[in-house]
Amino acid sequence: MKGQTGEYFQSPIVDGMPWEVNGPLPSDNLWPVGKRQMESFMKLFESLAKYQPQVLGVLRIMTALQFIEHGSQKLFNFPISDQPHALTGLTLTAAILEFAGGILLALGLFTRPVAFLLAGEMAIAYFMAHMPRDFFPINNGGDLAISFCFIFLYLVFAGAGAFALDNRRSA
Repeated sequence: MKGQTGEYFQSPIVDGMPWEVNGPLPSDNLWPVGKRQMESFMKLFESLAKYQPQVLGVLRIMTALQFIEHGSQKLFNFPISDQPHALTGLTLTAAILEFAGGILLALGLFTRPVAFLLAGEMAIAYFMAHMPRDFFPINNGGDLAISFCFIFLYLVFAGAGAFALDNRRSA
């Protein structure tokens, strides 16, 4: 089968040779890679391990900043919402935890206990507000609550990472 630029495309239906474009098959130089190529590829990823504390710190900060938005929207209606929240007892508690806990996490202060409380809050939020709507998180709007819950749970075990006030307290 002739292509627009003159090269010949081999159809997997006709000759059983997928991906070939008038040259070597991907198995020759791209996929699957040889053992030597795979080792150098894995060394690249292993070399990234030295940045783990910094990336953990960035994950903590960015997650906390997103979480602060949820609390500030409930408390101050900022960013402005189409449906402002009525601050009942449970919503007020959630708003305070989200706003104050998010600030503490962004600063990296008391990271493990705060992350533990926030993971619990998100688990409760999922099972009280989202799960009754539908079993599947994509349908019940609970995927963000689950993500927050497990990121916070990870921070309980991993700690604050870099850029945290917790690191200055222990020094």
